[in-house]
Amino acid sequence: MTYYFNYPMLRRRGGFARPVDRTSANWQQCDDAELTLRLDAVEQEDAFKVIASVPGLNIEDLDIEFAEDVLKISGEFKSEFSEDERLALQERPRGKFSRTIRFNKPVKGEEISASLKNGVLTLYIPKAEAAIPRKITVKPE
Repeated sequence: MTYYFNYPMLRRRGGFARPVDRTSANWQQCDDAELTLRLDAVEQEDAFKVIASVPGLNIEDLDIEFAEDVLKISGEFKSEFSEDERLALQERPRGKFSRTIRFNKPVKGEEISASLKNGVLTLYIPKAEAAIPRKITVKPE
């Protein structure tokens, strides 16, 4: 099956495919390509915060796993159309996506929380105590 998309949030793993034609250079063609989720990650003093746009997805469409300091977010944008229908225009993504993030500091995997609101997935990943900077005061002798 061939998928067509022009969506800034997702891109084909390994770069963009070739344009479908020269008159429509923004259209990309992918043959059963897996999409890569784009996200923002912020390091706070005591935690990491990961924010991803997943418009149109429900909680059931997402799979989030954490093992050995690696967070994996995956899911699928499902088509609302049957195989019999021929689309005249498609700009919304469809297909599977996956994204992994390796943390460079120890985190508390058992305390990770996730929320989904208005198509925005937010994950809160607390740092382990050893990774939180502490100020050490010097005492006079």
